[in-house]
Amino acid sequence: MRDKQTLRVEGVPLPSLRKFSKESPSARPASLDPARFFAAYPLETIVHRKLSEIITDMTGATKSGLYQYVMEMVERPMIQLTLEHTDGNQCKAADLLGINRNTLRKKISSLGIDPRVRKP
Repeated sequence: MRDKQTLRVEGVPLPSLRKFSKESPSARPASLDPARFFAAYPLETIVHRKLSEIITDMTGATKSGLYQYVMEMVERPMIQLTLEHTDGNQCKAADLLGINRNTLRKKISSLGIDPRVRKP
């Protein structure tokens, strides 16, 4: 069930994802357990909520290019995290992603990703 203010998952309101941005980690409640949060709210539900916010916030002039924008926003962290996970090994990262190594190199270049791994 969905109303303008809250997306409900199995009767439980999904908190606004704006609270959980990287820019404002202090906005996260101390009791938030990421493992429990993501178990309760599958990735598809989280993406649905965020896309709904993006589409609602878009103005008439910027209502094109949504697909490309979203794909870049998803691909960039997916590739960065995969490179971190494989310690920068692009062959292993490409294999994990299920794409050709040359395709990965092209995406790294086109998305402006620094292929050198910097672990947080």
